[in-house]
Amino acid sequence: MSRIYKKISMIFLLPYFLAEFFAKNTGKEYKVSFWNKIILFFKFRRNIKKLSPASSFLEHIKMATTILNIPKSTEGSVVECGVYKGGSAVNLSLVCSLCNRKLELFDSFVGLPEPTKEDLSHVIVNTKEVYFYSKGAYKGTLEQVKKNIEKFGNINVCNFNVGYFEKTLPNFKSKCVFVFEDADLKESVKDCLKNLWPLMQDGSYFYTHEAQHLDIAALFFDKEWWNKNLNLIPLGLVGAGNGLGIGMEKFEFGSALGYAVKNPNILNFNKKLEIDNKDKLQNPIISIITPTYNRGKFLEKCILSIKNQDYKNIEHIVIDGGSTDNSLDILKKYEGTYNLKWISEKDKGCADAMNKGFNRATGDIFCWLDSDDYYLPGTLFKIVKIFQEKPNVDVVFGDNLIANSEGKIVDYIRNTNFDTNVQLYITMSLGGLATFWKKSVSDKIGLFDNNYSRIGDAEFFVKMGLSGAKFYHTRDFLAVAVKHEKQISSASEIVKKENQKMLEKYADKKKIENKWFKTKIIAKRTFNYVKQGDVFYVLRGIYRRIKLIFNGTEK
Repeated sequence: MSRIYKKISMIFLLPYFLAEFFAKNTGKEYKVSFWNKIILFFKFRRNIKKLSPASSFLEHIKMATTILNIPKSTEGSVVECGVYKGGSAVNLSLVCSLCNRKLELFDSFVGLPEPTKEDLSHVIVNTKEVYFYSKGAYKGTLEQVKKNIEKFGNINVCNFNVGYFEKTLPNFKSKCVFVFEDADLKESVKDCLKNLWPLMQDGSYFYTHEAQHLDIAALFFDKEWWNKNLNLIPLGLVGAGNGLGIGMEKFEFGSALGYAVKNPNILNFNKKLEIDNKDKLQNPIISIITPTYNRGKFLEKCILSIKNQDYKNIEHIVIDGGSTDNSLDILKKYEGTYNLKWISEKDKGCADAMNKGFNRATGDIFCWLDSDDYYLPGTLFKIVKIFQEKPNVDVVFGDNLIANSEGKIVDYIRNTNFDTNVQLYITMSLGGLATFWKKSVSDKIGLFDNNYSRIGDAEFFVKMGLSGAKFYHTRDFLAVAVKHEKQISSASEIVKKENQKMLEKYADKKKIENKWFKTKIIAKRTFNYVKQGDVFYVLRGIYRRIKLIFNGTEK
């Protein structure tokens, strides 16, 4: 089913993916004609079929388009780190020959170096795959690579730098206009960035084939690493998490490709007019409330995920319920290092703790983050940008990843458009850890109801929906929910009683009595998922539901 869906989709979308490559201005400075690009197109297809590289045809087209659009006056070579058997090098050599640029190839030609413990495996969330690495893997000999390039590419533009990156890259001193790394290991990517970024010219591109590897993508947002190694502020990675949407990954658009640009010329960027709206937020303060009790094992990671955000206009209010573990030591450790406020005293439960926090909040945007969860890099900046671009929106929410108690990403949750009926009658329509709202919403609906000790968040979002608040869903992963044994099960009797109490308070009895009402809600929600491209996610949910029923765990 997925293969047929993928083929049909690609047939209709291929002209769109190729539009920039065949655009009149692409390659114009190098006098690359339309027919030159037609020839290049078919050579790429042939080479992909013959050599079966790790990178795809459309990924090669995307990189070729980028190189052909780099100004001819910008001096420098094209660099590839991680050659394997030369499948991508062959096609890059053809592009370089059209642009009269040198192609510098870096590889050990004896396979990967010994992986660190961190690099032994990578979890790819969107494709549900785990990559394992070992010394000597992905080996392509120098003779084999040269033979492939001589037969299918242009070896005259190639220069081979043989050895592991840590030894060869520090000796390389030539200017670069384009870098493509497919190095697999995070430590190898660090070597590439540390040694090649200083050699890259302004406006040049650093492409990675590890955009879906979350640990590697996070490196491009790691302020501490960039400051220590390059004395720079990180620029992030276009395509981080799901890759550039130039191909099909099961039922979603994506790829393994992402890129960063060095010192882009913003004078060439399209200018967007600021919206003159009294509700538009200018550099808003984000108030983040964190209720916690004896969660010292997770608290520090939660704090650092907020402290290290690239958006700094925040206040973080931690409400501790009188912890007896090391929680207070952690809070004292970070007190004064950023805008952290905290209290530690007994409370009447989670809702009471949340209310204490929000009563102290002074921000323009409100949210909460439990102490055993954490934000992904760049989350707060994304949220502020959405609120600024969409001034009429009251609530912004995204998707989240799921990690186990050891920190491994094991699953993910996709959301779709918020629906109050789903929230009230079916299940959570959004995740609290990835939801942000304007202060005006809280001013209108009030705080959390202390009568709900377990589902206060669900009831709070029902009130939001009934108040007429305007919701906006971004498909970005914003946070990670950590699952561990100390958490309270959502199937407890207390939760069931509180759900019934919420229905009695807000539900329409006629809708409950209508046997088709819930079916319509579920069908509408399913359609919305399919509409936004999450067919696989829907099928996975159906499979899990059936499995629960047949295992006798659901009545």
